[in-house]
Amino acid sequence: MDILFHTSQIFYILFLVIFILLLFELLFTFSFFNKSNGIVKKTKNTMQTTNDDTNECFSTENYSLIILNWKRPKNVLLIVNELKKCDYINEIIISNGKESTKLSFPDEKIKCQDDFGSINDNYGLDRRFLNGLKATNQKLIIIDDDLFITCSSLYKIIDEYNKDTSRIVGIFGRNFSKDFSYDMKNRYGRVDIVLTRLLVMDKKLCSLFFYCRPMIQDIYSLGVPYGNGEDIFLSFISLLYYRRKNYCMQNIPYKNLSSEHAISSLDGHASYRTKLCKFLNEKKNELNLLISQFHNI
Repeated sequence: MDILFHTSQIFYILFLVIFILLLFELLFTFSFFNKSNGIVKKTKNTMQTTNDDTNECFSTENYSLIILNWKRPKNVLLIVNELKKCDYINEIIISNGKESTKLSFPDEKIKCQDDFGSINDNYGLDRRFLNGLKATNQKLIIIDDDLFITCSSLYKIIDEYNKDTSRIVGIFGRNFSKDFSYDMKNRYGRVDIVLTRLLVMDKKLCSLFFYCRPMIQDIYSLGVPYGNGEDIFLSFISLLYYRRKNYCMQNIPYKNLSSEHAISSLDGHASYRTKLCKFLNEKKNELNLLISQFHNI
């Protein structure tokens, strides 16, 4: 009996050891599979797969990228040559605002609009949204010509935007102060204003922008260059239209490029933006009425 008892104990211990070894092997295999093939994530609007090691990003929805070309064409070339690799961007629109620095590309994915002359005079920085109306996709990425970002870093913003597309999402945020002055400090999370240095938005906000723009034309024309403050106005009508805050992400990797001729360095930049913020607050009820009319179109 003692021999049988000890024998059964040995078999029981061997069984446990084998079971534990098999369990470790299964866990190792599962972990390796995730690292090699990416982890599938499901968000509210899309199913996407990411792989941080290879910078591959896959989305079921295509985006149009819009960038203004003015005095820094070398920056634009650097940005476009990187972002044309993004599988989720199937259209890049470059708005040439100056004939002497105009760019052209043989790539069908990249469309260059010659917006110098009367178009630049009448629209200025609003050429972003003018070309947004021409985009073939409903979802837009707007980027400045002094910021370089990789496809994988940009996709983190896309991923956040897809969680709730009824807002603007970017990486440079501002808030209105209590008296509706313009606060120059960077803000993150839920914010009032998203700067057009880099943001993701819906195309219909471009239509809403031009629908509401006549109301602010007098003060808007005081901006240098024309259209300065377009990010404040866009963000403000987004707040009224969606009835929720916009959003800015922190710790997204990017690189600042040459920013010679930067608008933010011009005299009177901050005071003009404060004047615009206060004006928008005063016109809030009238803008709400316009936006309700836009809803019914």
